[in-house]
Amino acid sequence: MSHAVRQWQFEEGCDENVADCLINYGDFDCKHAFAGIESKLDIDKARYNDQLLGYATWLPEESYGLNGEQVQYNWAGVSRNSPTQQNMSCNYRFKDGATMTVLMPDGYKQNGFLFLDINGKKPPNRVGKDIFPMGIGSAGSSSKTLNPFYTERTGHTGLAMGLCVYTNGQECSADDGHSPTAYVLVHDKLPDLEKMGYPK
Repeated sequence: MSHAVRQWQFEEGCDENVADCLINYGDFDCKHAFAGIESKLDIDKARYNDQLLGYATWLPEESYGLNGEQVQYNWAGVSRNSPTQQNMSCNYRFKDGATMTVLMPDGYKQNGFLFLDINGKKPPNRVGKDIFPMGIGSAGSSSKTLNPFYTERTGHTGLAMGLCVYTNGQECSADDGHSPTAYVLVHDKLPDLEKMGYPK
């Protein structure tokens, strides 16, 4: 994924800052903004933001945040039961069965979001267990390419369903489990959700 994003940045001429490319697309136009990255991935099926989400039967009905709560929008998981924001996300299935939800660019055209479910439709469909979020650039981070942290725009604070978000340039830690993608990359194991006070 990192290689695909970096290659896309180079081809698009925004090698230093992904926001320089995202500014060219409409709000949440993942169909076009992500097309250059999609072409470099082993994609089997795709559902774009101008298509009905409910017909993507290769996605699970529901997904869950790091804190175990059911996700109502696609901001924290990979599922098809999020009709209120289905026009903001694109969904993909890889040939190995993994699935991914993509939102890019955001309303400020500075960052995007990826939620990769490594075993696809199979449970538990939960962030920190089989769903791992990543950011593409961030308004609140020095990282201007693929980022193992969930990256939100300035103004968002604290935790989103247990998931740490950037705020005003303050970066999340790779050590406390609230950024599960970074945690796995650093510690080579899943975060202990019970120890964090969440259901197992």
